[in-house]
Amino acid sequence: MNSSNFFGPGVNFSRLNGLGKPGAPRLSDTSQFAIKVKAPHLGTPAGAPTRELIANIAPTSPTLESIKASATTVPQLQRHTLDTAFLRAAEVRENAYAVYSGFKVGVALICESANSNRIALCKGCNVENASYPQGWCAEPAAISNMIAEHGPSRIIAVVLCADTEDGTPVTPCGGCRQKLMEFSAPDTKVYSINSERKLLLETTMGELLPYAFTANRFVK
Repeated sequence: MNSSNFFGPGVNFSRLNGLGKPGAPRLSDTSQFAIKVKAPHLGTPAGAPTRELIANIAPTSPTLESIKASATTVPQLQRHTLDTAFLRAAEVRENAYAVYSGFKVGVALICESANSNRIALCKGCNVENASYPQGWCAEPAAISNMIAEHGPSRIIAVVLCADTEDGTPVTPCGGCRQKLMEFSAPDTKVYSINSERKLLLETTMGELLPYAFTANRFVK
């Protein structure tokens, strides 16, 4: 990634190159891909809004359609955007209602808003219930927030934050993989981190759910 302007800690890339797969056309120096991000400092309260707008694609920029195919392979996935998602997943994990298992999970979804030309960050955490089957996981909570705020949007990346005693990475359960796949693609990135925001595993939805049931199953 290279940018002609960088402002920091709030970060504002006014011109960004390197977008896309190897060999794909690069953004010209005159193209604008304006990224405006809230400063991801540790002092950000855990009770922040369930979603925040991370990027605003200017009218002169490539269309969303031209970006979609390469969104999950942007070098470092716009490093700052991913760093922010790591932070938000760790923050929302602290809000989890896990009074029975003590196992807290936080999820942040980087998605393309269906309602506007924006990339948004939607969060969710697990909520347990005294009647165990009535609880729900962090992933569907994040998806619900995404739909409520942005409509049925495309998930670019999933960040899951959880801690285990032996430090092994946590991935979505089987049901949550299917729920995520409804709005994802096989190459959608999935990152597993711990509460200290250390990356434990980087994988894709296709690797987690290679034979997913998708809409094309309905095609005759």
